[in-house]
Amino acid sequence: MTARVEEVFPAGTRVSRPRAGFLLWIELPPSIDALEVYRQAHAERIGVSPGHLFSAQSSLTHHLRLNCSNEPTPRLLRAVDRLGEICRGLN
Repeated sequence: MTARVEEVFPAGTRVSRPRAGFLLWIELPPSIDALEVYRQAHAERIGVSPGHLFSAQSSLTHHLRLNCSNEPTPRLLRAVDRLGEICRGLN
């Protein structure tokens, strides 16, 4: 999943590499509003969480949390590709 995000998201995107757990934190370029990514993805029935939901501060406005506990099926990879397209369109 990490490799796919690195491949399709805009330049400057950073992805956490957790040693345990099943969540990836994606740091987008600062110009991208994660809440807008969420809105567009939600409209297409793609589940992703904007980072600001997990912080009392406003420092995670360009972060996404992505669940990567599922098998990377073709459908899931298409959703990641579409998230990358949304992010590139907002960059």
